[in-house]
Amino acid sequence: MASSINPAVLWAQRKDRLLITIEIENITNENITIDSKKLILSAKGGIAKQKHHLEFEFYKDIIPEESKQRKSARGYYFQIKKKESGPYWPRMLKQTQKFTWLRIDFNKWKDEDASDEEIINDLSLTPVGSAENFDPAVNLYLQD
Repeated sequence: MASSINPAVLWAQRKDRLLITIEIENITNENITIDSKKLILSAKGGIAKQKHHLEFEFYKDIIPEESKQRKSARGYYFQIKKKESGPYWPRMLKQTQKFTWLRIDFNKWKDEDASDEEIINDLSLTPVGSAENFDPAVNLYLQD
């Protein structure tokens, strides 16, 4: 019996939010739960429709009700609202351990002291909401 694998995760941040990409091509059978402390994703994807599982705890609390998501053919994209806006987090995860599946998304990264003129208020993103009403079937456009 094949075990599940961790999908690749790319992340960047702003003072008030995290930008997370979970890479699983042709994702199906997804089950996603987000609460104030963690994100859990189970799905099938890739050419062989392998089982993928991901579970991690955020460095600090987030606000799921004010977070947004989008599904694409290549995976999931999230804008996760930080509970406290302010200095950049030193890392995305609570754990200090390094993981091979987690990388910085340099295409979306901005230095903390850089001008944050672009504010992502894309109305085409769907609110994540709470774990009870999270709709992983939504397929919307995320603006970088």
